[in-house]
Amino acid sequence: MKIEIVIVSLLLLISIVLLVGCLQENPTPSDLNKLIGTWEWVGENEKNTYIFYQNQSLFSSYINLDTGETHRGWGVFEFNQSKLCMSTTHGHSGKTESYCYDYVFSENNTRLTLSATGLTTVTLIKI
Repeated sequence: MKIEIVIVSLLLLISIVLLVGCLQENPTPSDLNKLIGTWEWVGENEKNTYIFYQNQSLFSSYINLDTGETHRGWGVFEFNQSKLCMSTTHGHSGKTESYCYDYVFSENNTRLTLSATGLTTVTLIKI
C-alpha cells in the first residue's frame, strides 16, 4: 500500500513538472529554424547585416552609408521568455552591446520585426 502511494505521488509530481514545462513561453524549434540565415536592415544612412547560426552564434556587420565607417563582430543569441536576446562584441562604441527584443516573423518568415522599449522598431529582411 505504501509503495503504491509513493508511485502515484511520483507520477503526479512528474506530470506536474512536464505540464509546467509545456506552459512556459519558450520558442518552438521552428522559431530557431526561421531565424537561421542572413538578415538585413537598411536605414536612412546605415546598413546592418546579421547572420544567425544553428549553434546560436551570430555575426553582425554595420556600415554607415554616409561615412563608410564599419563595425563587425561576433556574438550570441537566445530566446528568453518570448524575447529574442542578442549580444554582440563590437557595437558602435567598440564594446559589447546586449538587447532583448519582442519579435514577430511575417510575410512567410522573410520579415522579422524587432521592438523593445526605448529602441527604434526595425524590420529585418531575410536575404
